Amino acid sequence: MDAPAASVGGSLRRWRARRGLTQSAFAEACGISQRHASYVESGRSYPSRELVLRAAGVLDVPLAERNELLRLAGFAPMYGQRTLDDAEMYAVRHAIARLLDHHDPFPAVAVDADWDLLQINRSGQRLVGALCDLPALLAERGRGPVPNVMHLTFHPKGLSRAIANWQTVGPAVFARLRQETWSHPALAELVAELQPWVPAPEPGTGGRGATLSPVLETRFVVGDQRLDLFTTITTFGTAQDVLAAGIRVEHFFPADERSDRLCRALFEQAEPSGT
Repeated sequence: MDAPAASVGGSLRRWRARRGLTQSAFAEACGISQRHASYVESGRSYPSRELVLRAAGVLDVPLAERNELLRLAGFAPMYGQRTLDDAEMYAVRHAIARLLDHHDPFPAVAVDADWDLLQINRSGQRLVGALCDLPALLAERGRGPVPNVMHLTFHPKGLSRAIANWQTVGPAVFARLRQETWSHPALAELVAELQPWVPAPEPGTGGRGATLSPVLETRFVVGDQRLDLFTTITTFGTAQDVLAAGIRVEHFFPADERSDRLCRALFEQAEPSGT
């Protein structure tokens, strides 16, 4: 008989299934017998704190969910859940600020695991301001002053209306977001919110014989000009805090010389007079 999902055994079984591991492979990776793994998953045996952490590592469980596993097993949480302005997060804040500032005159944003905006550089502010009415979008959503980058992107009055290849970019970004729900189930609500705004893929995209570009470019239309950008994502590789583990800094790079020049022109317009 299986343990309920809201138990440490049931939760481990759910994460094992998500990772596509057989019980025997999971047991071997954890250094225990399959029989012990079966007892833990069925609730007939309670795992030690060490085993909970070892299993969470094997299953690549996010830190917030590791805390929940520990709680279900009767242990205190191990990983802090600080805010970005916490004194102990100084090094994280400083690193983010350097990554964003040094990327000007090209856009860059820092988001948390829910894709809520943490910080944005001046180039990013300028681009968003040129493409949509952010205050109006925030007021319509009614969830406070912090923008959600995915909502800002997919909303029909958001960035999507200024993306020339949205039928290609939209489905690709949404697929990535849905994939993230496997490790961050809280994103399911955001996925449901955005679903009605996901465009149908452009006919022929990725068809047989098609040669794709090295990276997916987002083709923004800024006034009467086109700005082609692609992105890279930076994360904290040794995070031991729930917020820090979910932070991503997304850097936008120009895909060609024309886009490079336009980025620089937009940035210069954003500079205060006299500088």
